[in-house]
Amino acid sequence: TLVGRALAAAADTTTILFVYLLGRRMGGVAAGMLAAIAVSLAAQHIQQSHFGTFDAMLTMCVTGSLLSLVLYVAKGNLLNLIFAGILIGLSIGSKFSAVMLLLPSATAIIWSCAQPRHGQANVRQVVDHGLALVGAALLVFSLTNPFAILEWHAFVDDIGRQGAMVRGLVDWTFVSQYRGTVPYVYQIAQQGRWLLGWPLTLVSYGGAGWCLWLWLRRLRDRDYGVQTGQYAVLFAWVLPYIVVTGAFVVKFPRYMLPVLPMLFVFAGVAMSAVLQRWQRAGKVLTVLVLLPTVAHALAFVHLYSVPHPWVIASDSLYANAPKNARILIEKWDHPLPLDRTNIDRLWTRNRYDLRVFDPVAVPDDESKINDILAVVSESDYIIISSNRNYGPVGMLTATYPLTSLYYRALFDGDLGYDLVEGVTRYPRLGGIAMRSDPFLQAGLPWPRGLETIKSGDLRPGFADESFTVYDHPLVMVYHNSGGLSAEELRRKLLQR
Repeated sequence: TLVGRALAAAADTTTILFVYLLGRRMGGVAAGMLAAIAVSLAAQHIQQSHFGTFDAMLTMCVTGSLLSLVLYVAKGNLLNLIFAGILIGLSIGSKFSAVMLLLPSATAIIWSCAQPRHGQANVRQVVDHGLALVGAALLVFSLTNPFAILEWHAFVDDIGRQGAMVRGLVDWTFVSQYRGTVPYVYQIAQQGRWLLGWPLTLVSYGGAGWCLWLWLRRLRDRDYGVQTGQYAVLFAWVLPYIVVTGAFVVKFPRYMLPVLPMLFVFAGVAMSAVLQRWQRAGKVLTVLVLLPTVAHALAFVHLYSVPHPWVIASDSLYANAPKNARILIEKWDHPLPLDRTNIDRLWTRNRYDLRVFDPVAVPDDESKINDILAVVSESDYIIISSNRNYGPVGMLTATYPLTSLYYRALFDGDLGYDLVEGVTRYPRLGGIAMRSDPFLQAGLPWPRGLETIKSGDLRPGFADESFTVYDHPLVMVYHNSGGLSAEELRRKLLQR
């Protein structure tokens, strides 16, 4: 875990450097600086660099490969192309969807080789350069992912399984939340509300639109110079990636991370152009974008000055729950309590009688609800460590009519359980907090006994579960104070 976090932080920091170099190449020093500042302040980049996930490393490799391709278009240097191939091999090894990097690679090779001369020699150069890039990519991919070759059947099956998931063909609980969401709109809304903030989101897509218009105008005027080719390379990645990824049924916000650096480059180029042409308006625009983004970043970083909610809830449970207490936890969510060391003593969840139930199992029938109520009646505590289960259950009442009734009754206090711990953390700057309401979109009542959102706090809107579960989930611990039997629980449930 520690090695993974260090690698992710180093990768995201390297991405800042790549973005600066790419922005400087496309629009000058000011564009590079503005783009690099955007990456540094983006809350999504800050979050991903705190965790040992592959997304930060994937984004670094993607950005580095595009920088190498842009340099190749400018100089025709085969070393730049080989370096791009190396990074493409690492990118595909991180996530197979990076295979779309072959589109900007082909664009760069064709554009570069088509300029100096025509005819047979030109075709041969395209083939030679293409083989050099693909060979470098395959070699690095093979060395860093040997089991993808040694056990290629499993590799292909895994890719197929993930492909089925993003198309909505696999009904896992952590993807059910995306049923009924609007492609493209959902991702941009999450970026505006939480991941980047609206000023940075708008200037990023606005800058992309401006650069696209600039590129198309160059093509119309038959300007096939170096910078036109460089824009062709970047858009050969950005446009297909957004079109394909944005259309997925499953819309994890981190799926858009590999395209953000290029959007920031476009934003930097556009803002730099405004600064050069209309200096006063450019300064106003820069302040209007960067000041809220700085505030958003500082508010988000505040999260890490407070212990993780899972840690606080675990310590509270060890302090108050007796040994061998029967604790009900939910499948698909992180099991609590965490293993903790307290004054040279190791506390583990094995000291409790843990029971697991699956709220999103289908069908949602009498048998399922009877099983749930039976285990609820026999438990001392119920731990809900995030909204991973009650979120989709509340939104999909037609699929989960009885389970949604269970959550409503639990939150209202009708099942004989009292909320003894409700803990979270959230972005905060000064006395103002940014709060999301995980119950609003799910159509569930605010739990009785849970501290309400203050009137002065900002409410940007619903936050994607995969965004909050990393570092600021809402944890609720319920204690069985009523001791109701399964039959009594059933009667109360059906009376609702």
